Amino acid sequence: MAIEGWAGSGNTLPADVAREAVELREEGGFEGLKLRLGRERFTDDLATIEAVREAVGSEMSLMVDFNQGLHFGEALERCHAIDDLGLAWIEEPIVPDYVPGNIMKSVFRSPARRTSLSAKIR
Repeated sequence: MAIEGWAGSGNTLPADVAREAVELREEGGFEGLKLRLGRERFTDDLATIEAVREAVGSEMSLMVDFNQGLHFGEALERCHAIDDLGLAWIEEPIVPDYVPGNIMKSVFRSPARRTSLSAKIR
C-alpha cells in the first residue's frame, strides 16, 4: 500500500491532527495516513491515534512513525501498548543501530532493517 497522506506533521493536539486527517481523506484517493508520534506524554500519542481513528473511520489504514525518537525500553512499552489498535505498521521507534539485529528480530514480528524499521510489535 502506498502512503498517500501524512497527518500530524506540525500539530500536537489530537483534535487538530484528527481535523487534518479528515481534510486529507476528503482530498480524495487516500487509502491510508501515517501519523507522527513521539510526544513527551504517551497518553497524548494514544489520544491522537484514537481521535484520528474516530474521525476517519475504520476503513482507512493508519500507520505511525516515531522518527527514531524513543529509547529501547520506551519503544517496547509504547509499541506494545498500541499494537492492538489496528495499525498497519509502526515505523522507526528507535534508531536502527541502537540494538543488535538479533535482538530486534526477537522483539519485532517483521524483519528489522537498518535503513527503515517498519515493524509490527509482538
